[in-house]
Amino acid sequence: MSVAIRRSLPLVITFIAGLLVIGDYYFKVPDYNKLVSNWMSFVNVASSFAVIIGYVTLTRIHARRLTQHKAGWYNSLALIFAMYGLLIWGLFLSGGKFTADPAYTYWFNNLYVPLDSTIFSLLAFYIASSAYRAFRVRTAEATVLLISAVVVMLGRAPVGPAIWPTIGPITSWIMAVPNTAGMRGITIGVALGVLSMGIRLLLGRERGYLGPGA
Repeated sequence: MSVAIRRSLPLVITFIAGLLVIGDYYFKVPDYNKLVSNWMSFVNVASSFAVIIGYVTLTRIHARRLTQHKAGWYNSLALIFAMYGLLIWGLFLSGGKFTADPAYTYWFNNLYVPLDSTIFSLLAFYIASSAYRAFRVRTAEATVLLISAVVVMLGRAPVGPAIWPTIGPITSWIMAVPNTAGMRGITIGVALGVLSMGIRLLLGRERGYLGPGA
């Protein structure tokens, strides 16, 4: 297969697949809609194989850290042990019914869930640090942001209405009007970005998914 065909064939497949999915939204033809539904099922199945790629990539990275005894190699050992231990347990030792296996569920709930909660709790310190830098009064916009944040925090806390009963309705208005307007503006901006990226993909202008040299 020539280089030109190897570069053009993925672009053609992307273009056809994109048009098929877009057309499914506008046209109600049973056979056509069934074809697109089957195609999307195939895409979902193919996407699930990304888990295998993730396993291989994580194994290569952390196995290299183990063999080279880099800093924090014991964390890599714990990751590999937990990853493959629960995989083998779920696929073989539990008879393929890992969701109904009490031992598997116990290790998942008492190992992964606490670690997940710990990571999110650590994010609170970074959020507080970012909020401190953002709320420093240097401009008029920062002043408005600071006042709004203080009002909302006090309005959501029990101490706020106890100090100032009117702060509750003000907080509700800030969350319902300015906050909603800002979030919708961000959502519209993201939608326009997704639309432009989709058009670039369909037209073959965006080729980053083809790898280096595309």
